Amino acid sequence: MEGACGWVPFWMERLDEYFHKLRPQWPLLKRKPSEIISSSQVAFTCEPEESILPYVLDTIGITQVMYASDYRHWDSEFPDSVKEVKKIPGMTEDKLRHVLGENAMEWFKLKQEDLPAR
Repeated sequence: MEGACGWVPFWMERLDEYFHKLRPQWPLLKRKPSEIISSSQVAFTCEPEESILPYVLDTIGITQVMYASDYRHWDSEFPDSVKEVKKIPGMTEDKLRHVLGENAMEWFKLKQEDLPAR
């Protein structure tokens, strides 16, 4: 959760390469690593300064990344971290909606009534 998400596309590609080249050593592995990474089994977090975020979402899927404010850390952008995510070029309303709330609600199995009142 503390590693951001910009690294994921690189490693997803590298792991798929190893999957193909080392296939005989992993006979029980049925899915490519990229398929696992893009599934609902795995989630990542993003940080407000990740300008590569739209590319990551396009690569691994819009439902795989949740917003992490990094609140209470010395390098946190609080209280403006959500504003910083919204300023990232290429972040559509759909991407923002997923990253800033929907993905966490799905991951933690929350319903609207579980959220604090605004």
